[in-house]
Amino acid sequence: MIRTLAGFLFAVMAFPCSLHAAEIEGKLKSVDTEKGVITLTIDDKDRDFTVTKDTEIEVHDIRAYKPKEGLKDPAFEKKGQRVVIKTVEKDGKEMVTKVTIYTGRKG
Repeated sequence: MIRTLAGFLFAVMAFPCSLHAAEIEGKLKSVDTEKGVITLTIDDKDRDFTVTKDTEIEVHDIRAYKPKEGLKDPAFEKKGQRVVIKTVEKDGKEMVTKVTIYTGRKG
């Protein structure tokens, strides 16, 4: 137990990095699939987020699913839908870790 705790404390002190998580909710304004950029309207202001190949994407439709085509999925064609983006700030950069879009359809 003491060794585990000592190892954890050593790792925290030896590898300091700033990780700050955030959850941002907005309405879908546009998607640029070629650049991997999704634009949300948040409090009447537009904000761009870059989606990478490592970003988890989830569509909440009648049944939730992970789209095989990423931002090219038809769920991202209808503007004004609710989108929740989870980000992590690492080394001063904001990285998108998850995008969830809600279609509003119920089964």
